[in-house]
Amino acid sequence: SIRVSKLLELFGGDRSAVIALLKTAVESVKADFAKIESHTALAEFSSVAEAAHRLRGTCASIRSDRLGELCLAAELASSSPTPVISEALLAELRVGVETLISDAEKHRQVLSIG
Repeated sequence: SIRVSKLLELFGGDRSAVIALLKTAVESVKADFAKIESHTALAEFSSVAEAAHRLRGTCASIRSDRLGELCLAAELASSSPTPVISEALLAELRVGVETLISDAEKHRQVLSIG
């Protein structure tokens, strides 16, 4: 999940900056996960690796460690000599992405109220 306390610390308690970061992060997470799915289906593994790498960077920026680890696994799997993304990994990524999106939404609401 997203470590919002860390983000607030980074931004000196600026809630609107954190809200803006979460919004941007969610948009890029959705876009990159869609790319991972479509490129996996087409067996275009260098593109899968690129999208997974970008997604991992986004996870780092919002301190979402678990999804970051899954992205690293996808990046390594898709850039190995015999690239493959398992259904299981794809399913885990999907759950991770959905969790991150709902987390970000919850945090955004809480930050907006406070």
